[in-house]
Amino acid sequence: MLVLSQIFALFLTVVGLGMIVNAKLFVDAFNEIKSNPGLRLITGLMPILLGSVVIAMHSVWVMAWPVLVTLIGYTLFILGSLRYLFWKQWVNMMARVLSKSVVRSMGVVALAIGLVLGYYSIYMILLI
Repeated sequence: MLVLSQIFALFLTVVGLGMIVNAKLFVDAFNEIKSNPGLRLITGLMPILLGSVVIAMHSVWVMAWPVLVTLIGYTLFILGSLRYLFWKQWVNMMARVLSKSVVRSMGVVALAIGLVLGYYSIYMILLI
């Protein structure tokens, strides 16, 4: 599904830039999540739901760029499930490693994936 690729391209590009520019916001948000059971629940359930939708709609295993969407779906589902089922361990692990530099690094990765998806799902379609 080309639409999922385009959605992830736009989302990851903007979120990646946000993580690079506003790293402290993400660190502060995590600290808020640690102390709020409702936020912990939502941050586990939403990736499970979104990952499930992507897996159901776009489970494409090819040696080409569409597999990125499939991998994002499975990653969301697995990480969301682990976060939901083992939230204490997740909080402890993230508390040890999360810093502004880690958030910025994750932002660079998200931005790169967003730009690759954008190139293939938006720009290449315009050329056809």
